[in-house]
Amino acid sequence: MPNNQLISIAQVLAQRVNDNKPTSLLENDVIVSSEGKKNLNYEIMFQLLMGECEKHILINNGNPIVDDFKKAIVDKFSTLINILQQD
Repeated sequence: MPNNQLISIAQVLAQRVNDNKPTSLLENDVIVSSEGKKNLNYEIMFQLLMGECEKHILINNGNPIVDDFKKAIVDKFSTLINILQQD
């Protein structure tokens, strides 16, 4: 998915949360607090950042700097991944 489409999706989601206007029957039961809106915006931004990091790693595979970055991420999260797999 092109980067401009990701940003558009994030903007639409953020706008829908900010408007707080339900557009379907399921959304009629959803009430989002201002703190919930803030958390959702952070989650959207984090997902966009994570997607860009993944794309950068895949595009630059074989680059020693990017390979070191990828190794550091895997090393940092390996303990958490092992704990999650045990459950």
